[in-house]
Amino acid sequence: MDRPLTSDEYNLARWLLEHGKPEALDFLPQLDGAKASSWTCPCGCASFYFEVDVPRSAGELNTLAHFEFGEGEALWGLMIWERNGKLNGVGIYGMPWRASKALPSLEYLSGLLNS
Repeated sequence: MDRPLTSDEYNLARWLLEHGKPEALDFLPQLDGAKASSWTCPCGCASFYFEVDVPRSAGELNTLAHFEFGEGEALWGLMIWERNGKLNGVGIYGMPWRASKALPSLEYLSGLLNS
């Protein structure tokens, strides 16, 4: 069953859209009505899918923002993507395959971008 986005999920998705590709800003209005789907990643990470007013449709995914931080075995990343004009999900990954089970704080992300 779908659920409301937590404030951390909402704020992270908003941050990604605001710091992503220029066209990512066009997806901000969808975020206000978005919910999180009941899907959970099998690896246990904090990634989530969106449910928006219009049902998800088949089509190619388009990454709206993608950030990688660190290097080597300390590399990790965040991304947000859409499919056919609808927000689709937020992914959190780590290398080698150790993704975070928690969302990073916006202060932490801003600090990484400014360093």
